[in-house]
Amino acid sequence: MTLDDLAPLVPFDPDELRQLYQTFRTQTGSSEVVLFVDWLADEGHIDDAILAVIERSADTELSGMETLITPAGTPVPRAVEAAVGDAYTSLGMVGAGAMGQVLLVREHSLGRRVAFKRLLGGLNATPHRELFYREARITAQLEHPGIVPIYAYEDQEGKPAYTMKLVEGVTLAEYIEAARSRLRRGEPLGEEYQLSTRLRHFLRVCEAIDFAHSRGVLHRDLKPANIMIGPYAKVYVMDWGIALPTRLGDDGIRLEDDVAPTSRGGEPGSIEGTPAYMAPEHARGQADEMGPHSDQYSLGLILHEMVTLAWLAPDDDAVAALSRAMAGYRPPVRPFHADQGRLPRELVAVIDRATRRSPKERYPTVAALAEDIRRYLDGLEVLARPDSGLQRLARWLSHHRQTTLMLLLGLIGLIFASATFSLIRERQARHAAAMREAALGAVLTATARQSDRINAMFLTYEGLLRGLAAAAGQALALDGSSPEGVYWAAMLEETAPADFQWSEHYGRDVSVGWPAFVVAPDVLRAEVEPLAHRLAALRFPLRDALLDSAGPDVAVLSPELAEDVVRSQGGALVWAFIGFEEGLHLGYPGKAGYPEGYDPRKRPWYTSSKDSMRPRWGALYEDAMGKGLLLPCTMALRDGSGALRGVAGVELTFTTVADELLRLSGVHGVDSTWLLDERNNVVIGEDAQGRELPEQLSAPPLAAALDAGRSGYLELSGEGGEQLVIFQHLERLGWTYLVIGDSREIFGR
Repeated sequence: MTLDDLAPLVPFDPDELRQLYQTFRTQTGSSEVVLFVDWLADEGHIDDAILAVIERSADTELSGMETLITPAGTPVPRAVEAAVGDAYTSLGMVGAGAMGQVLLVREHSLGRRVAFKRLLGGLNATPHRELFYREARITAQLEHPGIVPIYAYEDQEGKPAYTMKLVEGVTLAEYIEAARSRLRRGEPLGEEYQLSTRLRHFLRVCEAIDFAHSRGVLHRDLKPANIMIGPYAKVYVMDWGIALPTRLGDDGIRLEDDVAPTSRGGEPGSIEGTPAYMAPEHARGQADEMGPHSDQYSLGLILHEMVTLAWLAPDDDAVAALSRAMAGYRPPVRPFHADQGRLPRELVAVIDRATRRSPKERYPTVAALAEDIRRYLDGLEVLARPDSGLQRLARWLSHHRQTTLMLLLGLIGLIFASATFSLIRERQARHAAAMREAALGAVLTATARQSDRINAMFLTYEGLLRGLAAAAGQALALDGSSPEGVYWAAMLEETAPADFQWSEHYGRDVSVGWPAFVVAPDVLRAEVEPLAHRLAALRFPLRDALLDSAGPDVAVLSPELAEDVVRSQGGALVWAFIGFEEGLHLGYPGKAGYPEGYDPRKRPWYTSSKDSMRPRWGALYEDAMGKGLLLPCTMALRDGSGALRGVAGVELTFTTVADELLRLSGVHGVDSTWLLDERNNVVIGEDAQGRELPEQLSAPPLAAALDAGRSGYLELSGEGGEQLVIFQHLERLGWTYLVIGDSREIFGR
């Protein structure tokens, strides 16, 4: 429990509570909130009734992980240092709740930093030990990217503890407060806090909770303080201390054989959790009516705060909050600040449905709630507020304005021409026009959707490259050397990392865990070795990027198994590299075989990108290392003064782009698809490298449309017959997605 958690439970205003807390620290020398509560009772500041409410609320804070960020140098009491055992070295306190305490430790065997949670020394009674073990066991079996993995459980001399992944970031509560602060100061929210970003964070929370529900586990204490937002927009659902398994066995959570699914909470009349975020059936202690819909209600309240940025409830005592929860009351959905403007009616409807008093009136699943949010982000009607016929038409027209205009003009022309024919010919013409409209609408819609996917993929890998560049910038800014090991490509045959081994995918020995460094021939290794030591720490974001590019199925595997899969099958990302002005080159995955005299500063990717201020996609080329056709993306690295420090890049397999995104499947009559850069040069085509665009595509109308960056279609005639050419401008990249097909086959003539 933290001081912020205690504030709504006691009859003091925030300033008075902080003054009492300062007095407590001065008298006792302790900063533990749990001891502060005992002090308040001893000094007569709170009575037994309030103390009982606090103790019930504190019981829900078993994991005590409101945040997992703490300076590595935080002093640790001597008793804490002795409690972590010989396998770890304590680095500082992370946080503490009513029953558990979390430390930051270094694991000697693997040299990594992990979170070490142990049961508080005064709570070693059997019930507390069983609850602590149960939390660890449930969390460990919820293997999902949005749930913190448990590494190991141990019981040293009757002191239970377990280790887990160290999550660095901010709580959702802190994230929302940061957005409020920007609005108070009159600052724009920016991309980090804009509504679409907040909704994507919420979707990741829904995915984790939906997974837990699929395993038969209810969280029961969902609130912003129990959700972490880490680097690279990763989101974690924390604090499973009062989680309730509702199903055991092969398709559920495995507990001790003599423990029933509902033996931890959920009994009639049992109320555990945070009142401000409870569903009505939860607040009333109706255990038989609780289910996934109860967690959904809490998610709806969290969505309320994330959309409005307004506080969900007044800062009063827990009894009042519990009364509001029992009645199913929540404040109206209104923006926190006038600068937010009017809130989208679709999101208001989604919040209303997720927080209905009757569970039967809510979404059937958390996945259905998440799907409605995705539909809103995609510009589609939401199930919570279906469009009327007129609204549905207006939405489609707003998405296809130019296409609608062109279709309307074409239809008017067909109607005018058909007026001169007989009744039979008129009916035939109308039928042909309707068929043509449907076919054209289908191919235009398919093209627009595919262009959105292409744009999203390229933006994803641009983001990956920007993250790599940012990590490199941080490493460059460090003073001195680093303890990280360094492996030189020229010496891998003699000195190599343990995972440097044969890869079926790469057709050579590679290291998935480490990059390899190369020094330009005119540079002494000793001059750049300190820089290489600092840059070796990039192996962690590089490895994460490679595993993420292999797909979601690989991301959920254990690190060792994931590396084996990538080594044998590969991912969309093939190579990552950074060249520096000092003449040092970093290549990942680590490999040997660089040509003699290799100087990154003289490579085309370096010279062509060092003056660029943003990611730059290059032309398709044959990989010298034997990985076939690759598509590179590079960007310059600059320091705070704007001086060039180097160039970073990633390379994707042509197969990933062509097979997964470029080809327009499901549309009859399409011959080929292409990507043109901002100068209308071919980047990649559906077929092999070297295929040229048909000559008729140099026709003035198409050239003018491409130069103007427009989207639309043209019908052109040539030696091969009539062709339909659809061009879709990719706004963020400045590129064009081009679809070429046989008009007769597409229109069925």
